[in-house]
Amino acid sequence: MPRHRYAMIAAWLLASRPAVAQPAAPPPELDAFLSVTDTNKDGKIDRAEWVAAGHREQGFDFLDADGSGTLDRAEVSRGLALLRSRAQGAAPGPVPPK
Repeated sequence: MPRHRYAMIAAWLLASRPAVAQPAAPPPELDAFLSVTDTNKDGKIDRAEWVAAGHREQGFDFLDADGSGTLDRAEVSRGLALLRSRAQGAAPGPVPPK
């Protein structure tokens, strides 16, 4: 088999391997958000704390990925990261043609 075929096969194998995602760093505002919103300091935000902080219930339902009725640090972190990416102009999905 010609040498360039081996290189092509090796490149294909490397490209077809699943990428290992690096864990994203938590948003810098996460600790401040949790300290203000988690009024009973149990490490989670319940619906009452969320609403008392002036947020909409729909936002709570959106962030409560596991349906536990509380938002843990990971769920809040994902929500803040999503808000930051949207604020920086990242499209939440496919960009419609102009």
